[in-house]
Amino acid sequence: MAGQIHFQQNNNFTVYFIFYKDQDRVITIESIMLSLLQISTIHKLWPAGIALYISAFPPDERREPSELIEVLNESMHRFHAIVEKEQFVGIMETWDFTDFIFLEHLAIKPELQNKGYGSTSLEYLKNMVNKPILLEAEIPVDHVSKQRIDFYEKAGFKAINIDYTQPPYYPKKVSVPMLLLSDYPVSLSDAYSYISIISKKVYKIE
Repeated sequence: MAGQIHFQQNNNFTVYFIFYKDQDRVITIESIMLSLLQISTIHKLWPAGIALYISAFPPDERREPSELIEVLNESMHRFHAIVEKEQFVGIMETWDFTDFIFLEHLAIKPELQNKGYGSTSLEYLKNMVNKPILLEAEIPVDHVSKQRIDFYEKAGFKAINIDYTQPPYYPKKVSVPMLLLSDYPVSLSDAYSYISIISKKVYKIE
């Protein structure tokens, strides 16, 4: 069974999943209408967004809420709520650098996972930017981490052939061995340059 995805490119977007039983007959059509809303502490969706942020990521793989608030005003940083028809679906946190996008966090509410929201959000981001998107993912050692890698690979991301460790967010936290993935071929020289920018701008390591 095959599927096609069509995008309406604006602040609100619709993704149509069209599944075919054979070459001629469409047997089901589904749509997802999402909005990416940049939010801060005064937005009504902030409590839901920060709660998901805390629950979705281990302490060593995220900031403390007070530290997240400090970076909200940085010009390259975006903290988005993913919304469908006014329903809070998830969060997406990105950094828009000159030569690449760093997707720091993406999370969908547990009860809404496996419904296409995560892949739809990724595809929208990919279609809105004209530069590589980099992200970190845990090394696949168990079922959950393997599923996560499969998810990103299906979305067109591939691991860069480089040893990578997520720097600690703060001195009291630990570094975490990770894979660094990109949706676009990245040379090793560019990869090292991007890692240096991520370390300085995201993790504040000089």
